Amino acid sequence: MSRFPDVVTEDRAAICKIIDWMLDADKHGIYPTTEAYNKFEELLQKVRMEAVGWAWAEACVQLDTGKDPRKFDQSILVDRAPKELNLPWKPKD
Repeated sequence: MSRFPDVVTEDRAAICKIIDWMLDADKHGIYPTTEAYNKFEELLQKVRMEAVGWAWAEACVQLDTGKDPRKFDQSILVDRAPKELNLPWKPKD
């Protein structure tokens, strides 16, 4: 049984759009698989940058409030990851 909900998330919509585009052959019957692969890489890079971005923002908040970000409880960031990365499930322990 799938852990994914039936709800279409922003990321899932982007994936469907790339796949739909990839499956449309041009007038010569050639599928744009290389371009689709590049679009998937761009999507993955965007998600990674978002993940780094909110973690970086938390470190900046710690510094702005006079705290040492190295002493910040990182488990809070791990718990927030599914929400921040638009994941429809929680990772298993």
